[in-house]
Amino acid sequence: MAVAVYLSLDPDAATKVAAVWEALARQSIGLDMRRYEIGAHVTLAVYDSIATDLLADRLAQLARRQPALTVSFPAVGLFPTTRVAFLAPRVTSELLNACQTYHRAMRDLATPWPYYRADQWVPHCTLAEDIGPSILGSAMAGIAALADPWLPLEARLDHLAFCQFEPGRPRPVATLFAAPLET
Repeated sequence: MAVAVYLSLDPDAATKVAAVWEALARQSIGLDMRRYEIGAHVTLAVYDSIATDLLADRLAQLARRQPALTVSFPAVGLFPTTRVAFLAPRVTSELLNACQTYHRAMRDLATPWPYYRADQWVPHCTLAEDIGPSILGSAMAGIAALADPWLPLEARLDHLAFCQFEPGRPRPVATLFAAPLET
């Protein structure tokens, strides 16, 4: 099973993202993001496999030292090759430092997927996955309209967490470990 490590958005911000997920599901735009059951988040790394007991120990240690991050998401973006729409955060030195600190702490446990290496990472909060190619343009316009009333979204990344999943299989995924970040 693959493992994703992520920073969770605070409940107020996550509720706004969940409303977009709900609207997109009603319109059958992309895969239903609610199926993941982990809430809105910014993924730090994905691994094909990693020792989850060691991962949990290291995440707990990191969380005690990592302050919660205040992040602004001013824009909606698209990864065109994977047809993923997302909220794009304003990239700050604090956000980049949190990513680099995480990867330094985990480098001896496993190698992350290429997109999630610290030098390749594009921070984002996914709004829709696998958007049909024929509706990509209209879907992006619809997503922007849904998000516009509350952009920029001000959020706190307040927990460090991980889940396991099977790549390519749309099934529920739940958080297996979460630790609050230093406040």
